[in-house]
Amino acid sequence: MKTKKTFRVFLTAVFVLVTMAMNAQTTIYVYQKDKTTDAYDISNLDSISFTPPVVAVDITDTYLKNTTVYVDGGFATVGDAIGTNNRYFLASDWLVNDAVAAVGDVDGSLANRLGFVAGTGWSAAVDAVVDGHIYQTINLPAGNYRFDAYVYDTASSPLDGYVVAQVGGDDLPSIDAIKNGTATASVAPILEAVPADVRISVPFTLSSAGPVSLGFVANNPGYTRIFFSSVKLWQL
Repeated sequence: MKTKKTFRVFLTAVFVLVTMAMNAQTTIYVYQKDKTTDAYDISNLDSISFTPPVVAVDITDTYLKNTTVYVDGGFATVGDAIGTNNRYFLASDWLVNDAVAAVGDVDGSLANRLGFVAGTGWSAAVDAVVDGHIYQTINLPAGNYRFDAYVYDTASSPLDGYVVAQVGGDDLPSIDAIKNGTATASVAPILEAVPADVRISVPFTLSSAGPVSLGFVANNPGYTRIFFSSVKLWQL
């Protein structure tokens, strides 16, 4: 009975929308049992749904650390500068593999933004970063989530990197595994930073509580860079 009632309501809604579209109606009237009438402007109506909207909750500060350039002068760093011009550093609270450790992941000339750089001409210590990993591993309860990264600056053509959420692991998959489809992670390709702070989103789901690694994987040839202004984590 419930299924039939829901189907009737759906058909009624479709009929109303089609009728309004055919007649270019911009107002709908709802007649109440108390004989009153409510009018609603529907000129900007796109669609209707019987499912309530998903409300995203910002949980960034609960689970992630050192997440934005817009607080306290940029991404915090740890240790001494890498290279010869006191420009590149390693970000505190972010894990990296050897490829990134050799060059650094914070650029002091870009207001301490986080990302990938390569090119000895920039005193970046190495000519290229191959399969670089930058990430944090955290523990989350079961649920639906979204990891957002805001790309500030890119000087790499073609771009060869991904924003990644790896459920059930303490590292990120290799870029080769992502490309050949053997990686189990949720990924989204890094896009050119036009405009600056373009958002790249990766939704992911944990069926049970456990670890998840969030971050970036990239190949970065010489004299190129990919940098981020901030990251966000949302519970959906």
